[in-house]
Formats: sequence, C-alpha cells, structure tokens
Amino acid sequence: MPDALFLGPLALPPMIVPSIIALTTGYLVLRVFLPGVTDSARIEWIGKTSYRALLGGFVLWKVWPLFRWWEAILAEPVILLRLPGGPGGVAAGVTVAVLLFLPGLRRDRERIRPLLMTALPAIVAFLFSLAVMHAVGESSTQSIQADRLASILEEAEYLPAPSSAALPTSPKPLVLTFWASWCAPCVAELPVKKDFFDRYGDQLRYIAINMTRSERSREAVQRFVAEKEMSYPVILDIDGTLTTMFAIRGTPTTVVVDGTGTVRDRWMGASSPARLERAARRALE
Repeated sequence: MPDALFLGPLALPPMIVPSIIALTTGYLVLRVFLPGVTDSARIEWIGKTSYRALLGGFVLWKVWPLFRWWEAILAEPVILLRLPGGPGGVAAGVTVAVLLFLPGLRRDRERIRPLLMTALPAIVAFLFSLAVMHAVGESSTQSIQADRLASILEEAEYLPAPSSAALPTSPKPLVLTFWASWCAPCVAELPVKKDFFDRYGDQLRYIAINMTRSERSREAVQRFVAEKEMSYPVILDIDGTLTTMFAIRGTPTTVVVDGTGTVRDRWMGASSPARLERAARRALE
C-alpha cells in the first residue's frame, strides 16, 4: 500500500478512506439498528466528535513532515501539501484523535456504552476496507530478465554521471524511482530520496528513471536535475524502454529489484523515509 493517496496535489493518508467508512458504519449502526441504546443528543455527539477527531488527526499527519523536512519545506512550502506524514504522522494523528474524545467521555460517562457497542462493526468495516485497498494496490510478483536489465542500465544515458555504486556490474539490490519534473509528488519526495541515497547508496544501487517522453525536452530535464541538486544517478528513459519493462502506470513509482531480477517491492506515490527503509531492509535480507 502506498504512503499516501493523492487528490490533485494534496497527499492524503491511505487510512483516511477506511476510517471514513468505519466511522460512517458505526454511526449508521447506532442510528438505524440501535436507536434505543441512547438518546439522539449522545448519538449526535459521537458522530460529530468522531469526524472532528478524524480531521484533527489528518491535520497533524499533514504537518508532521515539518519536523523532518523543515528546511526543504521552508524553501518550497508547496511540497508540504504533497509529502506524506509517514508512520510518525499516523501515530501523532491517532493520539490527537483519542485525546479529542477523552474530555467529552469524562463529562458524560453514558456516552461510553453506545461508543463501545458501535466499536466492533466500525473495526470490522475498517479492516475490510483496508484489506480491499491493500489487495487492489498490491502488485503481483514480477520477474525481470536480469541480464537484459543490466545491459539496458549499462547503456543508458545518465544525468549526472553514475557513481560506482549505481553501475549494474554490482550484485547489490536495485532501487528504481520512475519520475517526471512535472509530477508534483515526485518533486515533493526529492528530499526524501536524496536522504535515502545518502544513507543507503553504499549498500544498494539507487537510480532515478526520468520518463523523458513526457517531458518538454531533454534540456528541461537537465536544468531541473541541476536546479534541484539531484546528486544521485538519473537515467533519461528517452524511448520508454524501462517504463515499459516495469509496466509503470503513474508517477512516482518506486521499484525494488533483487540480484536475480525479481521485483521484491513496488509502490506508487510519494515515499516516506520509513517506507523506503522497509523496502531497503527487505531487499538486503
């Protein structure tokens, strides 16, 4: 599952859809199937507080990247819209959501009983919708011809010139990011990918694959790479060979390939540091 869903340039937490479904399910159960459990005033409080808690959690998830990427966001504030909050943002958002409930439950303990009665159907709805999203987003294991991939990478046009860690003669795992300069989430994740390359570049090969056929010109990509100080290897996929080989459907897409040519992991959307680290650990096992 990706780190974020995108509504235009706005990154949203993947769990926001299952959360909305779960809250709506719990509210309907209380309103339609258990109307005699409590009075309408308490039902309305539960409904309003649930969505207020969801909104508060979302806001904290959204601003969480400020704690890690302050300088990059200060230089280009719009990327805050596009960056995912990651696990830290999720934990902080859940904490805030819980804290928003506590004062009201202390003031009126009769609200606890109907809340508990709707917890089970809400949890079931959450887990079911989460499982559906995971099944839809999970790509099947893909096998790539390792020799052909190595040949393509060796003959590709790089911007800037690749370091020895990126060349395909090494048995290290390979991490590819397919991107374009016009792609808002791709721009948002640049500081994340740079940090990842700085930390893992000596353990695995990281290469950014520019989908050059979708760009204005090769020169525009060169200017973008220089302006954004993309120090890691960048391949110009001029004829779309790599894009076709990996069946890329959208940007950014990150693909992790082991030494045998097996795709160990892939996801679409801007990446958080935690998501990349999980992929790196899995590839290095």
